[in-house]
Amino acid sequence: MSGLQGILDTISSDGDKEIQKIGEQAKLEMEEILKNGEETSKKACLTLKETAEQKAEAELRAAHSSAEMMKKKAVLNAKNELIQEVITEAREKIKNLPDAQYFAFLSEILKHNAKDAPCKILFCERDYKRLPKDFLKDYGKMTAEISENVFDGFILQYGDIEENCTLGALIDAHIDDIRDIAAKNLFHAG
Repeated sequence: MSGLQGILDTISSDGDKEIQKIGEQAKLEMEEILKNGEETSKKACLTLKETAEQKAEAELRAAHSSAEMMKKKAVLNAKNELIQEVITEAREKIKNLPDAQYFAFLSEILKHNAKDAPCKILFCERDYKRLPKDFLKDYGKMTAEISENVFDGFILQYGDIEENCTLGALIDAHIDDIRDIAAKNLFHAG
């Protein structure tokens, strides 16, 4: 989180410098307008001064608003990048769980997605080789095979119909909920 805070501090500092620079420029413009206005008449000078002050205030407000918007956008982008890193890291942790935990996780996914019909369950070679012998004991109509299209998790194949239960597909299917949970845990959002 210190990296994120550093980004926020840099953005805030850059925004403040930009606001100050614009304010100084506006002040210089105002002084120039005042100098030229004194050469004509007192009435014209007052009108120009008033106009310049209003313009400077408007430019300062616009610059401040723009800097705040840029700051908020940068914070949002940094948060989104952090959430994506957490999701990627979580996927890797799941893939690298000890065999018993990994296949217990896959077993839960299988319970929620398997249908009572003959099918093939397709695994990547790594998972197929470490598949517990009793993994499919409750699924008599299911046979396990290796597939080059699976990198983690599995795909259930019922003839021409496939149900993608790979980690990537499961994450994609629930990405909004996952992002909400990650944001809540990372940023304590209500």
